[in-house]
Amino acid sequence: MNNAKIEGIKYAALLLLLFTPFKVTTATSLQPVTIEPTESFFVEQLTAENRPLLDVCCDPVRNTLDLKVNSPAKVTLETLFSSQDGSWMFQSLVNNGLFKIASKYQPYHPKAIVIRGGDITLKQLHEQIKNPLIFNKTENGYRVSYPLIVHKKARLFITGSLAMNASSGAAIINLGSLIIEEGTVEATNITPNKYRPFLLSWNDSETLINNSSLKNLGYNAYLSKGITLVSSSKNGLAGRIEVNDSSLMNMEVALTLLGGSGLVTENNFENNNLYAIDARNSNISISNNVIVNTAEGAGIHLQDNNLQRLVKNKVSGSGKSGIHLSGASQSSFIIGNQVYENGENGIFIDSLNPNHTGYIELTGNILANNNLSGFRSTSGVFSILTKNLFSGNKRYGASFDVDVKNQVQLVIANNHFKVNGQAGLDITGVNETYLSDNLIYMDSLTNDLYSGDLRSIQTAIFKSSIGSRYIKIKKDAI
Repeated sequence: MNNAKIEGIKYAALLLLLFTPFKVTTATSLQPVTIEPTESFFVEQLTAENRPLLDVCCDPVRNTLDLKVNSPAKVTLETLFSSQDGSWMFQSLVNNGLFKIASKYQPYHPKAIVIRGGDITLKQLHEQIKNPLIFNKTENGYRVSYPLIVHKKARLFITGSLAMNASSGAAIINLGSLIIEEGTVEATNITPNKYRPFLLSWNDSETLINNSSLKNLGYNAYLSKGITLVSSSKNGLAGRIEVNDSSLMNMEVALTLLGGSGLVTENNFENNNLYAIDARNSNISISNNVIVNTAEGAGIHLQDNNLQRLVKNKVSGSGKSGIHLSGASQSSFIIGNQVYENGENGIFIDSLNPNHTGYIELTGNILANNNLSGFRSTSGVFSILTKNLFSGNKRYGASFDVDVKNQVQLVIANNHFKVNGQAGLDITGVNETYLSDNLIYMDSLTNDLYSGDLRSIQTAIFKSSIGSRYIKIKKDAI
């Protein structure tokens, strides 16, 4: 989406508000200038126009993959020499534990299984290697005990069960295509707080994980936290990953994107440690996932992405906020999610670049019973909140606390704020706020409807809302 189009959409939304009759507040009285408002439709127009563009940001990997196993690949055992031509894809792993563990297991300088120039299945891999210390058949499937590298123009198909031996430094490094279809991939022989196998896809690679189970992967080291896609501009085009209808459990970070694009749909993320999903400098679409019990951080962490789309996810039990957005991200679409019972805020947005031309849309979400606020933003970015339910959060239903230097505009329409701990809506430092058809319920007379800059004028806001559709509040008029 180009900047001019986003700017046009942004100000079209405000113009529709400005030229539709609404009540305008003043510094002292908040007396209405006009009444008899018309139906609001600016939000529906805004979201409907942009959602088709979101669908093309992250094309499904399966659309470009031939899922049939074709010409057989060549399999070799190759020494992992660092600091030489061709070693860049594992150079970053030299000091993170993999080489040390592999050296203890292998009698000589560590070697890896290298796949080139074709397709291969686990069965075919076993038939070619013929060494149970490297790759052996088990009662349930297969076990790999060496690092495994899939080169460009090669494809590894994983169906059935693949155990990755933690005590030998097993890992999968993908430069070509990694296809896990109806498979189970898990680490075995794990020692607490030590090395755990991981999947790492580089650059112009494709990774498809469908109807599969991945668990016990990753540890807290660089590019080794679980399933990672990383793109280095000097070494090729950005990679792509699609994860669909799968279970990702007990990882340091289940899915990390550091560049490239990701499509993440209908998965179950459970009992992961730092994040369930961590995406940075990427395009990502996350929809219809269940994310529970992320121990230390946010369930979903998104930073500095080009486009990010979160639709109909359920996020609960996170150690910090359920969803955390930060950095210089462009437009963010958060639609139809249920974010509840998280350790901090339901959704937390901070450090977004106030000068970019994107905006935040929060539509049709349920944010309930979070330990701080349902929604909290400290970012000076144009935001639209419509048709959300903020219920039972211990601090505020929704809170905006931004730098007064930023000319921030908010549109808050058709939301329900129900028995949140301190107040329904907290706004501080926002230049212009448009309120429309919001319902705020309190559980006692000691609760506030509004907090922050609006607390001192909340009675006037309430009176001006009766019989009117829109209220505009300017910071310099309070």
